[in-house]
This record gives sequence, structure tokens and C-alpha cells, in this order.
Amino acid sequence: MALPPKRVLVALDETQRPGAVFDGAREFAARYRARLVFLHVVVPDDGLTLPGRELGPELGGLVRHAQRELRELADQVPSENVDSTVVDVGEPWRVICRLATELGVDMVLLGSHRATGVEKLFGTTATWVVANCDRTVVVLRETPASPQPT
Repeated sequence: MALPPKRVLVALDETQRPGAVFDGAREFAARYRARLVFLHVVVPDDGLTLPGRELGPELGGLVRHAQRELRELADQVPSENVDSTVVDVGEPWRVICRLATELGVDMVLLGSHRATGVEKLFGTTATWVVANCDRTVVVLRETPASPQPT
């Protein structure tokens, strides 16, 4: 990995825009003159994330909406710190790991949150990315607005 990282994949979900991950990425890019690749992964409602799956009208609408939102976020970052915006469809951790390699980024930046019941059993996206990505991964904790029940 280049130190400091010069190209960073920033994985954002709908709960993290704006938030600690976006703010952290923007600050990191400014401090280290890094270029950010903003990524959002759309998960189909039916959970099927087969390669080469056709985008139906509803899924296509979600992708277009995510593309608009990412472009709006990228506009809040100085242009010299923005590499690109990417929206993909699939299982988030798999897409993040695949694109990190394909795009040749130096580092992946993503958020963490308290695990839900199912996530406690199977693991969160952040857990899977850390375990499977061949790039350095930095996980930023989102600060909850109020204490979460345990």
C-alpha cells in the first residue's frame, strides 16, 4: 500500500450520507491529497445478487437514485480529491472487495454500526470486508444519535 494512500474507495450506505464516513473521507482526502472513489451498493429487495442479473424498472430506479446522490456528495468535495462515483448491485461486502481490487485502490474506508440480530449471527458488512478484502481497510464507527439498547 502506498503511504499515505492516494486512492481510497469510500463505501457508503443510505444511512451514512452524510455522516462520519463521508466526513472522515473528505478530511482524509484533504489532509493527504488522496483521490476518493465513492461507492454505493444497491441490494435487491429479493436479496438475489446473481452476476449478470438484469436490472428491472424498480432496481434501475434505485441505481439511478443512488447515482444522483453520490454525485451530489462528490460535489461537496474539492474536485482534486474526487476520482469517481460508482454504483453497483450485489452483496455489499463482495462488491466492495471486488471493486477495491479491480479499481486498484490503496485503501477502503467504510462505516460500522451496531449489529442487528441477523448480523450478530452472520456478521456485518464491515466484518466481511475486513476479513476478505486484499486492501487495507479502515472502519469508522458511526456515532449514534442516542444510546442503543443492548
